[in-house]
Amino acid sequence: MRDLRRKLGDPERDLFAEQLGVSKNTLASYERGETEPTASILDAYRQNFGASVLWIVTGQGDMFSESATVTEGVDMVEIPLYDVQAAAGAGLIPKDDGLHNSVAFSRAFLRNIGAKPENCIMLEAKGESMLPTIPDGAFMIVDQSKTDIVDDQVFVFRVGPGIKVKRANWRMDGSLELRSDNEQNGYPKEVIGEDVADDLSVIGQVLSLLRRA
Repeated sequence: MRDLRRKLGDPERDLFAEQLGVSKNTLASYERGETEPTASILDAYRQNFGASVLWIVTGQGDMFSESATVTEGVDMVEIPLYDVQAAAGAGLIPKDDGLHNSVAFSRAFLRNIGAKPENCIMLEAKGESMLPTIPDGAFMIVDQSKTDIVDDQVFVFRVGPGIKVKRANWRMDGSLELRSDNEQNGYPKEVIGEDVADDLSVIGQVLSLLRRA
């Protein structure tokens, strides 16, 4: 089973485990052969990655099912993981916006969370201002096609030279309010008026999280 993850581009264990709906430690146990995966987990491998259940259970036959070429080439998509941390706090200045890695996801998974697979990127959240919704160090799946502000949803913003992740709301006066979910612990709301609107742009909407184990 470890070979299968390598074949899929060797995504990080915690990210891969999240797609299967198991913990990182449980996935490690499967990959070491210490625990037999349940029928539901076998089906998750099949549904998400096109893996052959026969190969997983017996090691016989092809690693991927008859539709594997379709699964690998069409139903899977590599989401770029950028070496940028989006501040769930005061705002971080990105180092270089450089591509750091990529993680394979099934297109079905991304569509199920309302994302357009080709428009998704991953960023790491840094800070505690969005607790408990977004933990420090969580990886956010961000859809860059969703840049129209929807009230009370979480977006990633570029504000001047920094990047922030905040919950957004339009105010009656036309200004934009950026709120932290952990506001009571010293993270006040920010109001973006027309005078500074040119310094703000929407990178995309946060649609899902991959939490570190």
